[in-house]
Amino acid sequence: MNYIEKRLDYFVNKKDKLNPDMERKGRFFVASMLLLVVMAIPYTLYALFESGLSEENFSLVVVLSVVFGIVLLYRKFPIRVPLVNFITVIMMSMLYTTFFNGGLFSSDNIWCIVYSCWVFLVANKKSGIFWFGFTIVYYVVVFYAEQIGLRDFKADFFNIKSELVFVNYFFSGMFLGLIIYLHEKGKDKYLNALLLAKKDIEVKNKELEVQKQNIVSSITYAKRIQEAVFPQIEKIENYFKDSFVLFKPRDIVSGYFYWIEKIENKIFYIVADCTGHGVPGAFMSLLGISFLNEIVPKNSDASAGVILDQLRDKIKKTLKQKGEKNEAKDGMDLVLCVIDTEMKDLHYAGANNPIYIVRSGNEMLETSEPEMIRKMEENNAVLFEIKPNRQPIAIYHKEKPFTTHKVKLLENDVIYMFSDGYADQFGGDDQRKFMSKNMKSLMLEVYSQDFSSQKQIFDQKIEDWKNGTEQVDDILLGGIKI
Repeated sequence: MNYIEKRLDYFVNKKDKLNPDMERKGRFFVASMLLLVVMAIPYTLYALFESGLSEENFSLVVVLSVVFGIVLLYRKFPIRVPLVNFITVIMMSMLYTTFFNGGLFSSDNIWCIVYSCWVFLVANKKSGIFWFGFTIVYYVVVFYAEQIGLRDFKADFFNIKSELVFVNYFFSGMFLGLIIYLHEKGKDKYLNALLLAKKDIEVKNKELEVQKQNIVSSITYAKRIQEAVFPQIEKIENYFKDSFVLFKPRDIVSGYFYWIEKIENKIFYIVADCTGHGVPGAFMSLLGISFLNEIVPKNSDASAGVILDQLRDKIKKTLKQKGEKNEAKDGMDLVLCVIDTEMKDLHYAGANNPIYIVRSGNEMLETSEPEMIRKMEENNAVLFEIKPNRQPIAIYHKEKPFTTHKVKLLENDVIYMFSDGYADQFGGDDQRKFMSKNMKSLMLEVYSQDFSSQKQIFDQKIEDWKNGTEQVDDILLGGIKI
């Protein structure tokens, strides 16, 4: 930036400097104002020498004195457009003298066009259009004034010295040419800066794209690792002939996981929802699976609640959770179903997540905790909701041992285990949550169908519900038939 530009920038308002285009216009405003003063000084001196301190010349001297004050005012307040219009009002009002020195033939009329062009360049289109409209109206008024013989403008014009006419056209033409030059120079500099910024952005975008590809590649590899530690669907189908797992991660990797293992005559089945999505949740899921692989084989005779107690202790110890203020509350919500294949008994424990059991007919559910059962009846079937403990697998201010629910199962009972992602998905006409009530009704509607069809129905239903809406959470839903 050269010396002159630095001096001009001194007068540009600070708020306008925050926007490159506004800064450009502000610099042009200051430059054109100072140019007007510089050019008007010799013009004024010549006019004073030729005709003395006339009313017109006195007005010009006053205006030039005010211009510098206006530039200082702009430096203080971001009111460039109002100031431009204010100056134009003053300049246009001085042209009333053309009525006495030639009217439509006066060389002063050229300044109407010059001022209007200047407003277009330094203010905005609305102001420029207004002043061009004013100029046209002014010319029309002067034209009709001559037509009706209000004044003999030609006689007035011939009384004016030709030198004054030449000086008028010379200075007005020079001023117009210089402001157009300054404007184009400033615009070129602005456009070049934009072009450089665009190229810089393009380079950075390419760098970001490469980084994104590297990150996606790494996360995709992490997905393969996560999938490797998840149980195979064939393993679940080996334990439960009629079963399905609907797993729809929101991101490449998921914070949800399912885990299943059979020890003697007991099948341990877990569906879990870890804190967070994507990579943070995926790390938690790997941690949970690792702990379950360690805890369950050693405690296969323990109750479902005790297994969750031990899992919680492991999580708290590993994450160094002590209940301190501002401490991270990472953990998981999950359901654990322990099914005795010989006795047809279900032992269930839940951390914030319930399970649903759908039974054909109206036979009641035998359970050790009847007060924690809620039911819903539709289509000659009953859906029993077994409530969980309202606490996570993590540090909690009202921590207590997890409850083990003992349930006597009947043949053809269908058990659904799930995360909150399905019911919490936004969509529909009103962009609201799907809600657990609708999920229950859907389960009562499809529970008797084969499980591959059920999976397809649940999947299609939530996709139709989303209808293009972004998935808000991971979705995990598992179903088994006794």
